[in-house]
Amino acid sequence: MAAIDVVYKGLTGLYSTLSLDTANTLAEVRTAAISDETLDSSYYGNLILLANNSVDSGLLGSSTLADVGYTANSVFFFHTIQTGNLQLRQERRLDIQQLKRRGGTAANVNIPAYRNRNTYDVDTLPAKYVGNVSTPNVHPDGLLEGRPWATVSLISNPTSISEGIDSDTLLTFEVWYDAADTSTLIPSATDEGQITQWTDKSGQEHNANPDGGSAKPTYENTETLNGYGYIEFDGTDSLTVNPFTTLASKAGYTVFILAKQSTTSGTQTLTVTDESDLLIKGGTGNFIVGMNGATGDSGVAANTSWIIHSLVYDGTGSTNSDKLLYRINKANTSLSFTGTIAGNTSASNKELFIGNDEGGTNGLAGNVAEVIMFSKTLNNIEYRNVENYLSTKWGL
Repeated sequence: MAAIDVVYKGLTGLYSTLSLDTANTLAEVRTAAISDETLDSSYYGNLILLANNSVDSGLLGSSTLADVGYTANSVFFFHTIQTGNLQLRQERRLDIQQLKRRGGTAANVNIPAYRNRNTYDVDTLPAKYVGNVSTPNVHPDGLLEGRPWATVSLISNPTSISEGIDSDTLLTFEVWYDAADTSTLIPSATDEGQITQWTDKSGQEHNANPDGGSAKPTYENTETLNGYGYIEFDGTDSLTVNPFTTLASKAGYTVFILAKQSTTSGTQTLTVTDESDLLIKGGTGNFIVGMNGATGDSGVAANTSWIIHSLVYDGTGSTNSDKLLYRINKANTSLSFTGTIAGNTSASNKELFIGNDEGGTNGLAGNVAEVIMFSKTLNNIEYRNVENYLSTKWGL
């Protein structure tokens, strides 16, 4: 007998090749293909052989490849077992789709079926089967983007925020101000024109508006960042969201702001609440972050470069450094703390400020391109993916 490459199309729909011998039986072909594709053996029905434009179905047993006349122009196909209760059938379909999304066992990103979301969580569906009974999950609101593909891996160049975060994290998306999307700027994205509203794209309608009077930032489109315009603050301008009740009593929050100081003088606030939570500020000296009166000095001198600021708050941590992580351009800083970080954001929080503080006296002299906030502590993979999204989009 002789060695032969056997081509099969598995349950994932991908074609693969097995190195076998013409003396191998069809039962051995089936076993080798199942091992190669890594799905449970109970999912596989009989082999179907397509050879020379003819089809033989129901093939199994002791017949060898030589017996059935397998040649280089032949392909084996599998069909999926359609037995079992509804729960087993649902899980079987998800298992097959999960492997398909991984692009096969090699997770080859060049295969069209590959996706970055590659692990399903049946509990993120509106309902799942238990036996033959449809049982509601905790998400009766229907399918959100990404479900049930709930777990993501690190992505170097994500093209969207949702691509880089777990499905349940989408439920905590609170703020998205994106100057690259000129439709979010009111009255219009006119170079040097004042902005009376920066519309929230998160779906939560936390629109940001000037904090009174003439303190309105402007749209800058003469000098762009990677081809996009941004919002310019003059040191007295301020944007605020009021009311913003979901800021109160949260054990987790994550804030990203892409900003640039024009000078390194005074105190320049990028983000803060009316109770001094979620504070990021620069100006003279080092970048400082804070939560409800407690602060952390980054040891990094404020400067006039474009910076991705990431503030990750986890009130369940046991120490200050466990509770507050501050990253500058995708790198961790070592915070020196004054005071104790609380286990929750202030219960009195009701307002968010961008580009200034509540008193309007410590404003940013500089620019803001994008602001992203979640009422959740993003995990290590998620916050790095959001940072990669920002750096890819804005050319940093």
